[in-house]
Amino acid sequence: MFLCLLLYFNLLLVSLIHTSKEDKLGMLKQELNDVKVELLGIINELRNCKNKLKRLLDEMNHAIASENRTINKYKDCQSEHFKAKNGLNFLQYGQAFLLDIKATYDKPTINQLQGLESCLDAQHQDFLRMESENSEEYCNTLGTPFPIDIDAINNAIDDSQYYTYLYNINLFEHQILLDIYNEFKKTD
Repeated sequence: MFLCLLLYFNLLLVSLIHTSKEDKLGMLKQELNDVKVELLGIINELRNCKNKLKRLLDEMNHAIASENRTINKYKDCQSEHFKAKNGLNFLQYGQAFLLDIKATYDKPTINQLQGLESCLDAQHQDFLRMESENSEEYCNTLGTPFPIDIDAINNAIDDSQYYTYLYNINLFEHQILLDIYNEFKKTD
């Protein structure tokens, strides 16, 4: 899916090279609106995933309450594990997206992206550390034995982190497109 998004944005960027300023602004404005609509759908899905996860965690905690245990440490570890995996994927996507932007746009726009590129690079080590500290094997030691099927909770955690990942990608794209839109608007 993300390669399709990247290809779509690449085609959009190439089409912007050979169009008038008004057409560029119109295309960028439409793309900004499309991303906003996508963000709203993702927010709704994310809310549903978080509600489902909360319900499953409450059920699990209720089932193991008599043993004076909770599933919270396991959930936190798994959340960090999936967040790290998705974070690394996001960084890879973001860097490829920035390369496409650089290949298409002029120097002022590229200069604006330097800080963003540095930010992506800086986060790489953080996500690698987070991934190693919250390995699946380690998380599993915190989650055994549990009387209820743990896979449903894992799927809910993964879904929640996945929709957070999609939200971040769309927000990233929106911000870059908005910056480009504003840059085009300023030029004469």
